[in-house]
Amino acid sequence: MNLGKIAVILLMASLMCFSTSFGEGSCQEEHQKLRSKMTENAKETADTAYYPLVAEGKKCVINENYHFIYKLDKRPKMGTSILRVELFNKQGKRDTSWKIVGNFGMPSMSGAHDSGDMFFKLNQKGIYLLPINIVMPGQWEVKLKFIQNEKIVYRGNFKLSV
Repeated sequence: MNLGKIAVILLMASLMCFSTSFGEGSCQEEHQKLRSKMTENAKETADTAYYPLVAEGKKCVINENYHFIYKLDKRPKMGTSILRVELFNKQGKRDTSWKIVGNFGMPSMSGAHDSGDMFFKLNQKGIYLLPINIVMPGQWEVKLKFIQNEKIVYRGNFKLSV
């Protein structure tokens, strides 16, 4: 989380406290919740690494039991492209029991065009789908988080040029 976002969160917390009733501990509780969330976000940012993914259409290994393949529906260009992810177990059967979160943006303009975390949607064929909205030419980065049993198991990223 960058300093600008942290400053906005603290400002919002202060305004919430000012505008709410001055009941015992209400501001302190709100500030504590926000501090806790900021600490969790900072810890996640500091402790997590995104592994560079192999080329699209190639097998990406999560662990000994799972792998996935990702692919864009078309060559990246201005507008919306659909990122498709197919998740497989070690027997090669499609698995739809996981949650996948995607985030995309321009590293050179951090925060300006970032999508924020968005959950992939499952289609009827068991393929995870995420629309990626490219709003300007340049280099974009897509980050993926694979979640099993409410725990992030794998993080990966790839870059694309438009």
